[in-house]
Amino acid sequence: LYVSGRMIEEGDVRLLVAPVSLLSIFAPIDAIMRGDVQSATNTLHKLRQQGAAIPELFGLLAYQFRTLIQARELLDARQSPAQLAQALGINSPYALERTIQQARLYSMESSEKALSLLLEADRSIKMGICDDVLAIELLTEELCQHSAGAAQHHAGFSRSSGSPLPRAPVPPQYRGQRRSPP
Repeated sequence: LYVSGRMIEEGDVRLLVAPVSLLSIFAPIDAIMRGDVQSATNTLHKLRQQGAAIPELFGLLAYQFRTLIQARELLDARQSPAQLAQALGINSPYALERTIQQARLYSMESSEKALSLLLEADRSIKMGICDDVLAIELLTEELCQHSAGAAQHHAGFSRSSGSPLPRAPVPPQYRGQRRSPP
């Protein structure tokens, strides 16, 4: 194949194609919003197999939840999709459409809670409380539980006890495990 009279090279393709992890971040967020632990975990695992490091996944999740908060604020202020795209710095029509869809489905409170859980998981890794693989698995489960609880609350099925959602238990083989220094 040729472009501008020369053969298309890898660099040309990289200019036009976003990395897989950036396009695929919508899949785990969608699964988390549905409360689908299995799908969210599998999708994040596939991203890791494709070369995404766990800190990168934390960053992508945090970025997406921060973007959802900003999008929700702009939607609440009745901004147009074009204004959202400009304010959020989103150039892809697909990414803009998906961000708007997710922001409409996920409340501000839920997005803020997700960021809080991400911070807690990140701290547990950096303090050596658990390793990064376990942290992202527990985080995914907790985000899904929170999302499922938020969806039940929206549907009128709120928990009568008012207690927080249960934390994911630590499997016996990981209890007390500390991350070894590199």
